[in-house]
Amino acid sequence: MGTGSLEEIQVSTKALEEFFQFLQCQLRMEALQCFQQELELEDPCAASMWPHFQAWVKPNLGRKEKWMPFHTVLGVHELFMVQNIHHGPVASWDSKRKFFAMFVFRAHCKGDFFREAQLPHLLLESFWKNPLSQFSENGQVTKSMLEYRRRTKQPLQTMAFRCIPARLCEDDDENLVRNIALRTRTLLEVAGQVWPIVCDSAKSPEAKFDQISREIQRGHGLGDTWAKMLMASIDIAYPDLGLLSKNCDVGVGAVGGLRRLMPNSGLDAEASSSRLAALKLVTKAANRCKRPSVASFWQLLSKVERVAHQRYKKMPLIMKQVATVAGALSAVTVQVQLCEWRQLLEFLEKNNINNNSSSNNNSNNNTNSNRVSGKRLAPLSTSASNNNTNNNPSVAAASEDEDDLPLKGLAQASAKLRKISSDAALGGDAADVAASSSAGDAVECVKVAAGSPEARYVEVLQRWSPAFGRRLLELTRKSAAAAAEMRRHQEAVAAAEAKLGEAAAILQPLEKALKEAEHQVCAASRRIAPADRQLKRCSQLVDSLDAVVERSQGNVDDAEPPVVGSSIQEDAEALHREVLQHVGEEEAVSSSLSGSLGGSPATLRALGEELQAAWRQLPIPGGAGDALSNAAGGTLAFAEVFRRALGRKTARLQAMCDVLVTEEDAAQAALLEFQNDYEAQNIASNEAMERSRIARAAYDEAGKALKAAEAQCSAVEAEYSRCRTAEVLAEAEIVALQELSASFGSS
Repeated sequence: MGTGSLEEIQVSTKALEEFFQFLQCQLRMEALQCFQQELELEDPCAASMWPHFQAWVKPNLGRKEKWMPFHTVLGVHELFMVQNIHHGPVASWDSKRKFFAMFVFRAHCKGDFFREAQLPHLLLESFWKNPLSQFSENGQVTKSMLEYRRRTKQPLQTMAFRCIPARLCEDDDENLVRNIALRTRTLLEVAGQVWPIVCDSAKSPEAKFDQISREIQRGHGLGDTWAKMLMASIDIAYPDLGLLSKNCDVGVGAVGGLRRLMPNSGLDAEASSSRLAALKLVTKAANRCKRPSVASFWQLLSKVERVAHQRYKKMPLIMKQVATVAGALSAVTVQVQLCEWRQLLEFLEKNNINNNSSSNNNSNNNTNSNRVSGKRLAPLSTSASNNNTNNNPSVAAASEDEDDLPLKGLAQASAKLRKISSDAALGGDAADVAASSSAGDAVECVKVAAGSPEARYVEVLQRWSPAFGRRLLELTRKSAAAAAEMRRHQEAVAAAEAKLGEAAAILQPLEKALKEAEHQVCAASRRIAPADRQLKRCSQLVDSLDAVVERSQGNVDDAEPPVVGSSIQEDAEALHREVLQHVGEEEAVSSSLSGSLGGSPATLRALGEELQAAWRQLPIPGGAGDALSNAAGGTLAFAEVFRRALGRKTARLQAMCDVLVTEEDAAQAALLEFQNDYEAQNIASNEAMERSRIARAAYDEAGKALKAAEAQCSAVEAEYSRCRTAEVLAEAEIVALQELSASFGSS
């Protein structure tokens, strides 16, 4: 149907409101996932859709990376490109190198893989001399990719890619790496053709769009979906070109949504021009719609974009993508959201949830194609459905969509069919012909056989079926054995983890006890320190007392007796001055008096008595003798006063010495106690360290056992995956044979 006839068809207002209710849920989830902000849905219809939307979107989040938010630039892959390539800190990359790096990343869309295995090479000047050679079979980047895969066992491409890698070599890791390398070479060749078009300022946006889209789809294995994805990436990197302002590649994933909005259009899904015309018509109707759900959408969009402006105000490329003018949705945004909406509609239909469907064309479009759903085969289309009365896309046409992907491995399944049939014990000439021919040639084999073609075919089928059954049974047994082995290894891993937990439980109190012991040792050291200082001060005081005593004794021993001159009165006065000087020395060095107390008073008293006796014997006149007697008596009185003063000083010094000795003994006892405590804590610390070492050794052993168990588990999982893949292929072979049988039955 042409464009003119499409314009005459009215877009369903009810379906359009449902679409805008879905867009409100998209915006709420975007705010939650990208900005960690909870926004309420004011539209009651959108709020009622929210629980079903959550149930649909939850499996597509996280590692699957299949959910696309309303703003395409905030998708996992698109945001990575903007932050790490276009706004990345690589100064040596000009615009062209960033453009090529974007295509390298788009070959797999795995951020960690790009950063670790590819980016170090893209930073080298040698890479840019010949980028294609880096991804050859023996290229440096290819080797780095293989090393990353074998070292990490991490996925090398996003789970949003559902294409089955072609078998290029026996080793699975190398086979996957070579497939990605070939895809990267193809994309780099496309980038080399597209870059001059992007830089050509003489061409209009429409002309650039058409030429770039054609160049992309000329690449090996690149169709509408690849053109749509790469064109969106280019538009994000160069928004000023306006490539998607009026044009957009419409993949088959959007057809279901277009048919829901235009139930009477009779849309030709295989004609890209018809899809584009329908998209433009729907976009125009969406921008003109004034229904309540549409108004609620524009209000919520304004809130979300304000949050985005605050988060990414330093990234111009993101800022340009989150500045939507009210009533000006772009065709590319509508196209991407139609793909997401179509998936939600399929989810609602699959789970028998009433979604007020106004047309059944959408379900007819998505149930009549043979596709891989998870790791199970969906039923083949019946012969009645193959009439394609609703202009549904063929399997070949739908092969580019990520979610309507048919069984691309059907040709490989036919090859396996030939291999298994050749291994089976078939008798007769017909069996020899069947063993050497393809699944399609089996029809001719039956026709040339003698007798009824149908009867002969049934006979051949009966001989083939046991072979298929045995092969399938063998694969099932291998799969069950691999699953059992994996369970055993998982149990071993669980046991190792339990041992690790026990070791950690033992180690934790030991480490706590060790810390407490160290704390107590530190506290004891702090308590010992002042006692040590006090003991040192006591020792210094004792040494000082000993030195003073020695000096005092030396002074007493070396003291010369006073010289009696011609005048006894003068000698007495000199003796008085000497005593006063001695008292002054006692005041200056108080501790030295304890040693001089024993001799000074007795000496003075004896000296006074000798003087009195001498004066009595001398022939001195009476007046002079009385004066001398008085002087001697005064000297004795002074000696008595001096003796009492020295006694009091001695008592005070003795008390001080006793106190110091007592304090020294207490300090020695405290030091001994602290030393004993320190020794005990040191012993406890050593014991705790030994227990900690033993527990650490047990922990390391358990860790080694866990790593070994994980390695075995990975090997078993790989074997299980291979068996499961073989089982799926075998199922495909059986289904293909059933289809072949059905075609003969109908003929």
